[in-house]
Amino acid sequence: MKLIFRYFFDAVKRFKAAFIIPLMLMLVMAVLSAATPYLFRLFAGNLSEDIAYFAVGIFIFAVYLLAQTFIKMLWNYLLDGFGGKYIKYLSLRLEGALISARLSDIDKSPEILKHILYYDVLSIYSVIAVQLPMAVKSLIVTIAAAAVGFFFGALYAAVILAAFAIGVLLSLASRKMIAAASRRTNVKMKEHSAVSSEFVDNLALAQANSLDGYYAAKTARSVDEFIATAKREDLKTYFWHGVVENYNQLFSIVLSALLALPFAGGSVVNLVFFTMLADIIMTQGMGVQSSLLSIMKTRVCFENADGILALGARKGDRHLQAIDRIEFRGATFSYSGGRNVIDGFDCVMQRGDCVRISGANGSGKSTVAKLICGLYAPQKGEILFNGTPCGQFLQDDINRQVLYIGQEEPLLNESVRGYLSVIAGREVGEEEYRRLCAATQFEEGDIRICEEGKNLSPGQRKKIMMMKYLLLKDGASVVILDEAFAGLDCDGRQAFADMLNKDICRADKIYVIIEHADYSICISKVVEMQ
Repeated sequence: MKLIFRYFFDAVKRFKAAFIIPLMLMLVMAVLSAATPYLFRLFAGNLSEDIAYFAVGIFIFAVYLLAQTFIKMLWNYLLDGFGGKYIKYLSLRLEGALISARLSDIDKSPEILKHILYYDVLSIYSVIAVQLPMAVKSLIVTIAAAAVGFFFGALYAAVILAAFAIGVLLSLASRKMIAAASRRTNVKMKEHSAVSSEFVDNLALAQANSLDGYYAAKTARSVDEFIATAKREDLKTYFWHGVVENYNQLFSIVLSALLALPFAGGSVVNLVFFTMLADIIMTQGMGVQSSLLSIMKTRVCFENADGILALGARKGDRHLQAIDRIEFRGATFSYSGGRNVIDGFDCVMQRGDCVRISGANGSGKSTVAKLICGLYAPQKGEILFNGTPCGQFLQDDINRQVLYIGQEEPLLNESVRGYLSVIAGREVGEEEYRRLCAATQFEEGDIRICEEGKNLSPGQRKKIMMMKYLLLKDGASVVILDEAFAGLDCDGRQAFADMLNKDICRADKIYVIIEHADYSICISKVVEMQ
């Protein structure tokens, strides 16, 4: 809970103005809720045969309860705004932490990261904007109602609180028993799912070897075990739900009987008053318990978010105007502790070089490119830019100086011109876009990119990458082309090769070409990866 409260208080500290009004409304709601039985006591204590008094009193109660409803609506609305401000802030911080970190420091799969950025963030929002404020409000109402009860009858209030404590213990026990039974049923469900999956995967084997009897017996046994476990779960669930419901009914009977005894005065007003108090205490108290249990279940969401925020950023602080020389000195790198993809790698690249990196699949060609880009850092050895370790430079400067065209680079879900504008950091006008289309033989018309470019053909995606190259090449001192020719037809490959050769001949950049074939490119150095 300490971590959860840290996030909550951080939200309050950062967005005080958005929280202060919901806080005041919460206190108002607590007072109004706890005051309802007291106001009823005043009203009922003065009842007579005066119809006008009765009608006016009921009307005032209706307005009073309606006002509580509108206050609660406003409270929830403002809490949504408060939670929304913090979650937007948190989402941007999480994305910033991931962008700033080296990929080698991110130990979670893309699917888990997506889950954290969406589901876990929404769960944190639910706790901060809904469940935790609701628990606090219910707790205040419970305490206030108990205080009112002790003022008018300490014995009855003590009975109500004792009954509430027993009810909480029963509820916790029932939740524990039901959860244990549910876990056993889930295990049997997964076992049956595994049997079904095995049957489908081995369908050809079963047909060829007459295994219908084997799988029929296995499936029947799996279904029987699942149903038997589910029946036991249902029995426990219905039993414990019944215990809790019957306890609440028993408590109401005991309280009513106690108030009907002679020493209690047999007052109908007392009966209704303490019944209302008991209902408030039981309902709000159980609400506190339910909210806290729900909050506890989200702890892993806060831990996941905290783990991302704790990632170390690439902390270079030196500016990089241009890269004239790249040097690998004994660089060794492996992904997630696996085998070394590159091991003791030495290489020097200088301005004017066009270096072709070749080798078998998995030999580390693309890894070299990612190391130059600063996406990863070698576990041993070092990479130098102009004689200085590359980690000392600002990552934004490295991004500007190194133009990377990846082999399966995803595209942004924008129009093609919109994508190019985002990548270039400026608006790409219609006339400039037409020139880019003509230079790359890309069909004119601002096509919409969907599913990160999966709606486009491989050739279309490569031509968009060619347009990216044309837009950004003048501002870069290193150009890395990773399988950039794959997917282009013969004419497209030749046109791109001619374009590159003209630029290479200027000898004002370092070109790194990762290709299996040479495609008639003016290569000055070949590095063979082992």
